[in-house]
Amino acid sequence: MVKAVLRPRSIARLTLSVLSGLRVQSFSDGPHLRGKAVRLLSKDERISTQFIIRDGFFGTDGTDKVRAREEYIHNIVSADYAIVTRGAENLSYRLYEVLSCGRVPVFIDTDCVLPYDHIVDWRQYMVWVDRNDIASIADRIVEFHNSMTSERFMQLQRSIRRLYEEWISPVGFFRNLWRCLGAPGTT
Repeated sequence: MVKAVLRPRSIARLTLSVLSGLRVQSFSDGPHLRGKAVRLLSKDERISTQFIIRDGFFGTDGTDKVRAREEYIHNIVSADYAIVTRGAENLSYRLYEVLSCGRVPVFIDTDCVLPYDHIVDWRQYMVWVDRNDIASIADRIVEFHNSMTSERFMQLQRSIRRLYEEWISPVGFFRNLWRCLGAPGTT
């Protein structure tokens, strides 16, 4: 889980991921890719989906915001996997929510900055799909899922929750921040 090498830009990359993604592109392809992934997975008979399709962003479609949030959380908790892409900024709050629930992110990589990426081997905790390979998203999920036993899958979910607690939760994040600040013993 932990790599020993620190890259010089670590603090800059970490800061960008924490401070609402200052590396914003002129447009965000995250929502577009999420929609494409939902359409592809909805058509694939190998995968059971439970997508909630709304007309707007988080309650802007007239849905009660409290009810929409409850449905959103229930949806994550009751699934094994959750699609994660960047939002309008170069980060994904959904990633942190999915990790906090111990669910496996299906991470669509759009050059999104991930916290502590110089230390945490993110690929071991998620199904990683490059934005250019979105057409193969169902194959990637099926291959990933079939590669492990039920016990190994449950261990992965526990590891994901532990990753959240140790590195991403507010307490874990600030407990590890020194690793990026050039404190003695970090180089």
